[in-house]
Amino acid sequence: MNCPSGLIYNAATDRCEKRKNPDAICDREQPCMNGGQCYQTGKTAYKCTCNGAWTGERCETQLSSCATNPCGP
Repeated sequence: MNCPSGLIYNAATDRCEKRKNPDAICDREQPCMNGGQCYQTGKTAYKCTCNGAWTGERCETQLSSCATNPCGP
């Protein structure tokens, strides 16, 4: 199968898929948890952008419902 530029054939899925960079920490280690998006900021550095009710360096900590909607005094 011929794939467009930037894609590579994956025989397991029989599809053309985005080529992963083995030197990219986000592709290699997938450090962000709970659906967080990883952005490489240096050769060995990354930043996770958390979504929903998660926070922390790797989106590992669930926010309490009071954090986004104060529960009272």
